[in-house]
Amino acid sequence: MKNNILTSVLCSSVFLLTACGGGDSDTHYTGKEKLDFNKAETIELISEPIIFLSNDRNNPISYTAYYAETIHYSVTDPSITTTCETGEIVKNTNGSITLNNCKNLKIDGEFHDEESNHEDVILSGTIQTHITDTANLEQYEITLNQFTIKYEDGAESYDGKIVQKYSSAQPSTYVAQTDVNNMKITFVDDKNKQVYILSDYRLIETTSSATVPTSVALGKLQGDLSNKIFSVNFTSQMKFGNQNPSHIPSDVNISIKDTANIKNEITIEKALNNNPYQFQISAFADGKSVAGFPKLGYWDDYLFD
Repeated sequence: MKNNILTSVLCSSVFLLTACGGGDSDTHYTGKEKLDFNKAETIELISEPIIFLSNDRNNPISYTAYYAETIHYSVTDPSITTTCETGEIVKNTNGSITLNNCKNLKIDGEFHDEESNHEDVILSGTIQTHITDTANLEQYEITLNQFTIKYEDGAESYDGKIVQKYSSAQPSTYVAQTDVNNMKITFVDDKNKQVYILSDYRLIETTSSATVPTSVALGKLQGDLSNKIFSVNFTSQMKFGNQNPSHIPSDVNISIKDTANIKNEITIEKALNNNPYQFQISAFADGKSVAGFPKLGYWDDYLFD
């Protein structure tokens, strides 16, 4: 399968997930086995998606919002021509659009991002957007209903609303904020089905001429991995700059806690050896350090320039 955002971000490890319902509670996980925080595999499976969600670089939520909003804008703008090789695009009376198995979408005769490698891509689902544009604020509300991207050997889908705000707090300060109240993200291929629920999520990216760029995030992430489930709350802060490569944090503090036992915790911090390309990850199960931790990880495995 092509290196799409969801595959490389949320599903970078191979594991099987079974379907779970929406909602912001853990009730749909009743009776399933929880992932064991004593195992290194658990730490990796949980920490990987949190790192991606902690900043705007290769963030699957930001990417999907951009992709869907671009499609909606192109379809509803009368000066732009959109075509499907097969299938159709329907403009609904409420301003939303519905993609019915639209194969190989072209915008003004050119393949869109996902189709640019000429691999067959089929789009389905409904996209609704609402844009607020004032002197100091741009806001995009993007509602996705079963928005599905099918490839030759798999598919990914999104259900929920993404709200993005862009504002200038001061003449020299630019703030980008992304909010997700509740979103279900599903990935399937011939063998696997993977499901995440992201809720109470907020990412704030601040760029200022006076300070280094910062990313602050928080949220709740639930996953169902072959009937072994996890549910964590996370907070994070990253700073960029100070002569580091632009995509590498100069400072980082990520805390990931099991919602059922706060003594099950993962922390990600700046590497003690001051190597800018590495970070230190620590893990605790019921308050005790997990075997093999702390250890070093490499930013280039997660963040790309």
